[in-house]
Amino acid sequence: MGRLLNKALSVALVGSLAVAAHADTRVKAMGEFGLTTAGRYESYLDGGMGKLRFGNDDHGAQFFGGFLQAENDFGEYWDSVISVDINDQLDNPIGFTEAILRYRPMPFWGARFRGKLGLFRPPISFEHSADGWATRYTVQASALNSWVGEELGAYGLETSVSNDRASGTRLDWGLKAAVFYGNDPVGTLLAWRGWSPNNVQTRPGDKIPFADLPFFAIAPSQSPQAEPYLEIDNRPGYYVAAHLGMPQRFKLRVMHYDNRADPEINKHGQYAWRTFFNSTGFQTELPFGVGLIGQYLWGRTYMGQKFGNERAVDIDFDAKFLLLTKVLGENRFSVRREWFAVDDKDGRSFDPSDESLRGWTLSYQRQIAPNWRVAFEWLEVDGKRDARELVGLQRKGTEDALYATLRWWR
Repeated sequence: MGRLLNKALSVALVGSLAVAAHADTRVKAMGEFGLTTAGRYESYLDGGMGKLRFGNDDHGAQFFGGFLQAENDFGEYWDSVISVDINDQLDNPIGFTEAILRYRPMPFWGARFRGKLGLFRPPISFEHSADGWATRYTVQASALNSWVGEELGAYGLETSVSNDRASGTRLDWGLKAAVFYGNDPVGTLLAWRGWSPNNVQTRPGDKIPFADLPFFAIAPSQSPQAEPYLEIDNRPGYYVAAHLGMPQRFKLRVMHYDNRADPEINKHGQYAWRTFFNSTGFQTELPFGVGLIGQYLWGRTYMGQKFGNERAVDIDFDAKFLLLTKVLGENRFSVRREWFAVDDKDGRSFDPSDESLRGWTLSYQRQIAPNWRVAFEWLEVDGKRDARELVGLQRKGTEDALYATLRWWR
């Protein structure tokens, strides 16, 4: 069923592109380059235990990422969005992060109805509000929303209803529901890498290597790398979401997510992980024009055959953060405090997943010309991860990095 859906989505997207050739097309792009100090550990993208995107061998000039996005309007009620992400740290430097066909009829009964089909992520992040799912307030996103970018992409169908502002309502409200396929391994990264604040988006076909942990020798059926975009059990997942707010004053968003995976099925070197969580977040403006964003996400994921009442891997997870931001002319100042943890429930000493960490981010941005921005940022992650001891590191540690970047967009 999952493969059939993928083929149907591919046909629909190719069809939308063919029609869009005769439509109003907008092309957007972004590239970010910069300098970074060396991390304390080897980066997780290189199979290390580091929490940061750039590790101990990555100091100096780096490409921080970019995208190319095409938006098409065709007909009265249809449009499409296709985004290509660029990341030279992944095996495939270029890949699709979003490819959707949307239906948007005229409002009626004081409400707007929408539908979209294709490749997309659930509506969780308040930080990725720029085009191409780029971060607006900092260079590196929070650990919470970084995980959304790394493991929660899927192929699906989403429907929504929201108020029509033209009807004169003071409150904004909306409801969304989606079914999706193609992300059964979600949770793998949290178990064997843990949380990580970064700005990486995975794409179909991407693989992220794990450190050389004992579990992979004991369980050879599990590949020592994460591969998020796989459909393993042919069972659809779903999410439901709601938002409420007042324009320019505040916005509240809640969501429940469940991939409904069968945790006992293994294919392609990956298990299906039963993953479900709740997410809530808000955005508001404080006195003196200071913006405030807060998000909290908590849930559980497990996989493998049952041994008594236990699974092979079973964890609870949670992450939260608060972000303050202030714009002064061409300058933006932002500070973020975050907390994230994994609680190991299976109790296997040879495969500990426990971690408890905190992070600080201080960021300064300045727009130096139309479509050009410089940013200077300090990021620190401090706390413990038990699995570090398995590879000869101390379980407690602090990682930090300084970034200086130049971003261009159009």
